[in-house]
Amino acid sequence: MMPSALAVAGGLLTALATLYALAALLCRPRTRASPPARAPVTVLKPLCGAEPRLEDNLATLCTQTHPCYQVVCGVRAPDDPAIAVVERLQRRFPALDLQLVVDQRTHGSNLKVGNLINMSAAARHPWLVLADSDIAVAPDYLERVTAPLPDPAVGIVTCLYRGRATGGFWTRLGALFIDWVIALLTVSFIAAVAGWRLSPGNLWPVAAFGVETWLLTALLGLTFGKRVFGLRVARLDGRPVGPLWALVRTALLLLIVPALLWDRDYRGLHDRAADTVVVRR
Repeated sequence: MMPSALAVAGGLLTALATLYALAALLCRPRTRASPPARAPVTVLKPLCGAEPRLEDNLATLCTQTHPCYQVVCGVRAPDDPAIAVVERLQRRFPALDLQLVVDQRTHGSNLKVGNLINMSAAARHPWLVLADSDIAVAPDYLERVTAPLPDPAVGIVTCLYRGRATGGFWTRLGALFIDWVIALLTVSFIAAVAGWRLSPGNLWPVAAFGVETWLLTALLGLTFGKRVFGLRVARLDGRPVGPLWALVRTALLLLIVPALLWDRDYRGLHDRAADTVVVRR
């Protein structure tokens, strides 16, 4: 009895499927019985000054999932305020191999590269990761960035980063607008209760705005407007702003022009005079 065409077709398809499965089994990549151990790695962090969020950024390297790594921070000046930040982290993470190098030696005109050269002598592991002081990373950062290195064809690895605003022009303007409205409402309420008549162009709202900004910045590091937009004022040396520098900053802010002359980090003359910066909380 001759097989039907349908049976022949079914048999051919079964044979082809079997051959395909056999070929896939024989040609699939060989896998190791166990994944290779992560090679130890040293992270070099050149520091200079107590930048905004420095401790928070460095702390992200202290909680990595990589099984064996070292963090070496380096400064040039023995009175650099970043030293206190590193010492606090050493107390917070006593089990971490976190070292601090203070070395004033220079190697050429690039001080940052010279700092890295001074730090490299403290590195205990052959693989090196260079990370700027203003970088915050995820817990698996070291595992991911070093994963390609066991491949002999890979000599260096880099990765993209995502910028985070530290309080741009429009957020600052919005915060100032809220503070100005609060000053206007405060003066209007007091005038209404006291029975005063406010003439157009009077300076009482300006005075209220100045007092509000000075006191809140000195005591809390932020105003009502900055609170709404998630901003705060911080000193670059890590210390509280305090009454004196808050007064200097507020006085220059009331002159308007210094606040409009900003640098690439949106630090106006009032911030630079007070050694402050507006950052996100």
